[in-house]
Amino acid sequence: MRHGPGSRLLFLLILFVSLLVAVAAEAEDEIFVPNVSANSVTVYSRTANGNAAPLRTIAGASTFLNGPVAVAVDLLHNELFVVNGGNNSVLVHGRTASGDAAPFRILSGPATGLSAPVAIAVDLLHNELVVLNSGPPSITVYSRNAGGNSSPLRTIQGPAAGLNNVGGLALDLAHDEIFVANRANTVTVYSRTADGNAAPLRTLAGAATGLSGPTGLALDFAHDELAVANADAASVTVHARSASGNTAPLRTLSGLATGLGRAVGVAVDLKSSELIADSFDGQAVLVYPRTASGNAAPLRKIQGAATGLSGPSGLALTPQLGVMAATNQKTFTAGQTLTVTVGVLNPGLPANVDVFIGLFFPPDRLMFIVPGGTANGLASNLSTIRPIAAGVSLTPPLTVIVPNFFSYTFTGNDPHGNYAVFFLVANAGSLVDDILNVEDIVAFEVTPLFVP
Repeated sequence: MRHGPGSRLLFLLILFVSLLVAVAAEAEDEIFVPNVSANSVTVYSRTANGNAAPLRTIAGASTFLNGPVAVAVDLLHNELFVVNGGNNSVLVHGRTASGDAAPFRILSGPATGLSAPVAIAVDLLHNELVVLNSGPPSITVYSRNAGGNSSPLRTIQGPAAGLNNVGGLALDLAHDEIFVANRANTVTVYSRTADGNAAPLRTLAGAATGLSGPTGLALDFAHDELAVANADAASVTVHARSASGNTAPLRTLSGLATGLGRAVGVAVDLKSSELIADSFDGQAVLVYPRTASGNAAPLRKIQGAATGLSGPSGLALTPQLGVMAATNQKTFTAGQTLTVTVGVLNPGLPANVDVFIGLFFPPDRLMFIVPGGTANGLASNLSTIRPIAAGVSLTPPLTVIVPNFFSYTFTGNDPHGNYAVFFLVANAGSLVDDILNVEDIVAFEVTPLFVP
């Protein structure tokens, strides 16, 4: 009996026999949560569970926290940006700040255009800071290191913009776009460089979308998806990144077992393939499988008096290096051509790596893309693995997408069954001994295919 394209786990087991499914947590894998009711920011291990105390807490008079509602992490400059809804300011603390720590700098004043700010994103590629304001609704863009009473570089505002009771923000550097969640049940998308009374490039809206008081947004670069936390429906809806109009979500996480309550923040952890949301009503941070849908219970839940959670109003993860391998379709017959688009996003991690890209053929063959062509290998023999590039420095910040990076035409003589496109980034030299350990994997993406 032949099986469909859900063969990712099978492929992983064949290709990397020595690996466990779980990936060990690293010290820098952390969850940052602003607590609007406690004027604090609490930081947890990514794997924290139960009534777990934070690793550290920023709180006190010197911090200048005043109704913190959103945070963003800059790993490249080791900074933490905090939006203060209580006094129209943006604070910049050290990423590892703790206790009653004073900020490095403060963006505040009438010239800034900050007006009840609710969300923030750091653009390391263009050295900019993007802030979403709710009263009146606007998007203001600054130099990343702006402080004091600095004017914005650009402002999106006006009736054509379609901003309406705004709640969340996401920045897509791969496609040069800004996503905004509007509590009026829409998601509007703008050119990153838009200015003035600019209309959105597209709008996701309508009953079929499942949007209901959307507040939090998270882009999944590897799977070309958009996750939306819906406060009014106690749900997380996941859409195609490019979805527009009255389009139904790809999947919806909702129900009593989820524990979502009023979901206000959402993030996608590509390294562990998990979806993370926080619940304002439940005073909790909830972790699910990335593809969870329906009335699914969380894998883990940070909740209880020891956590310090008090009105959690969003969340951010330590930025991660991510890769994507997108295909033109998922099922192929003789004469059809597979085309593969690849991408790399490095938001701040210095990395010296070996890069492997190719195609898995059943039952055991690998076709590697190498300089000047292709090379064959065996999934069961790591010594046959060939890189397209070795010892590459992925100097951050880096965002690269290469359309139609490689193609393959199925001949009719190819075996039937489960195929997969793979993109592996590993620490440089880690395969010299023909052994690949979990800690050597920097990023890994597999896209399953099927030849009936």
